[in-house]
Amino acid sequence: AIGHNGEGQFRSWSEALLDVSDDRPDKLTNGWMNILLRMPEVKYEYDGFYERLKGLVKYCPEQKRLIHSDLLYQNLLVDDGNVSAVLDWGCAMVGDPAYDLAIFVFFEPWYPAFSVVGLIGEMRRSFLGQSLVNGRNLRQRIAAYQIHLTLANVAYCLCSSGKHDHNVHIKRMGDILACTDLYQ
Repeated sequence: AIGHNGEGQFRSWSEALLDVSDDRPDKLTNGWMNILLRMPEVKYEYDGFYERLKGLVKYCPEQKRLIHSDLLYQNLLVDDGNVSAVLDWGCAMVGDPAYDLAIFVFFEPWYPAFSVVGLIGEMRRSFLGQSLVNGRNLRQRIAAYQIHLTLANVAYCLCSSGKHDHNVHIKRMGDILACTDLYQ
């Protein structure tokens, strides 16, 4: 949210990322922490991911660029192979554009067409081709954003009254971390 003085809610992109663990009344997921506290195994996993996020935010640049952060859910209109419209900007943020790339990488197993058409490879090449700065600490940034997505999705799932399984996101993040050396 941007106030009347033009300033955002957070002083930095890192602060915005770390806010994922705050269970404020103004958030859509308000109440998730009380549910998490009744699930010690899940809380242990959550806390471990959050600690990793805290270690990785130092790699995240303080860019001020528009991020859609919800491109997966039928929010792109494509005409003749070209994007003709981007819809539903309700989750938009200002920060590192690598966040949108991380979303596609994280959710790739649920969208097999990404692999079939080589979407993520093409997105990565395009992103890296825009600026040399975009490649700086990209592995760590993508990991930080995937952890952020995991934590946000766990909170969302806990508040969904059983409609969504938080374990799916925890398992996906565990699989990613098991095969990634983030600090190289």
